Amino acid sequence: METGIVIRKFCQEQYEPGSGRLYLPILGNIFPKLFKLSMKPSDRWFVVVQNESFYRYEVAKEVYDAVVIGDKVSIETDEYGMPTIRCFHNK
Repeated sequence: METGIVIRKFCQEQYEPGSGRLYLPILGNIFPKLFKLSMKPSDRWFVVVQNESFYRYEVAKEVYDAVVIGDKVSIETDEYGMPTIRCFHNK
C-alpha cells in the first residue's frame, strides 16, 4: 500500500464511439430523428497524486466528489491489479 497527497483533480468529457451517426444536412433537415443524432457524452474523473512522483488515476464519481485537494490518500491494488484509491480527510 502506497500513500500520497492529491494535488489536482479534473473531469474529462469524452464521447462514446459509434453513438452518433453521420450527419447529412439535407436528410437531417427532413428527418431530424434519423439523421441528426449527436454523440453521447460520457465523463471520466481523474485524480493526480504525488508520492515519489506524480501519478494520474481514474476514479469513480463518488471518490472524485469525496476527495479534496490536499487530502492524503492510500493507493491499493485490487485482485485484477487495478489501483484503488481511498481518502483520509484532513480535518
